[in-house]
Amino acid sequence: MALALGLVGCAAPDAASDRRRGDAGDAGDDAQRFVQVRAGGAGTCALDDTGAVGCWAGGLASRPGPYVEIDVGYRHACARTPDARVECWGEDEEGSTVPPAGTFDRVRAAHDLSCALEGTRGRCWGSNRWERADVPDVALAELEPGWGHTCGIEPGGAARCWGNVEAAPPPPAGPLRGLTVGDSHACALDAAGLARCWGSGPQASSPPPPVPFSSVTAGALHTCGLTGDGTVSCWGEDTFGQSTPPSGRFVSVDAGTYHTVALTAEGRVVSFGLFTEGRPAGGE
Repeated sequence: MALALGLVGCAAPDAASDRRRGDAGDAGDDAQRFVQVRAGGAGTCALDDTGAVGCWAGGLASRPGPYVEIDVGYRHACARTPDARVECWGEDEEGSTVPPAGTFDRVRAAHDLSCALEGTRGRCWGSNRWERADVPDVALAELEPGWGHTCGIEPGGAARCWGNVEAAPPPPAGPLRGLTVGDSHACALDAAGLARCWGSGPQASSPPPPVPFSSVTAGALHTCGLTGDGTVSCWGEDTFGQSTPPSGRFVSVDAGTYHTVALTAEGRVVSFGLFTEGRPAGGE
């Protein structure tokens, strides 16, 4: 997703109970090459080059697939099959693992809500807290759920959000692309590749680095961006090291609640922050 997940109302785990602040871990053996990785609320799932999904930490099971795309919510995951159907598994909070019938172009999961694009039509299922699952009847090129709100970008680049947004400022003027949604903030890239963030809470007022990014990803209270040369830069909450990326070059990055994951060109997963222990082999 570019995924954004939260634990509002829950006590934060003790950093010493998992990895120490700033430590990083990697997953996958020499024979296993991953092509996509997603950070969830308490675990990680990655898609390998055979279409299988490996998950570790967070209680999510691995799946043989084949799949072409995955995303992870708090304790559930969704994946898209080669024939464009969506399958979800894990904790079924208010129907978050029961997708509608149909074929979809992309799928996203956040906390207890899942969404997908059916052409330019948005569909969401799961918790409808603050009516964030009620997708407006407009054409959308991007659709991203978060903990308290959901946002979309129209084909012309204009962003709109719905849900718990009454006290938050509206999205900036477009055109925007590369949308990502956190607990109470959202970010996207403008025409120059600069990160533009909005919403409520401290994340919305934390200024992003003034450099062009190729993508951005919002966690619960932190955000990360991938630059054109493959370096990762993060800002916001860093209690568990989730905003302290290791040095190196990466092809993608995804922010979860208390941890962040990145993918190398060689297909290895690197994690930093909390919940970085474990490997995908064998499932849970």
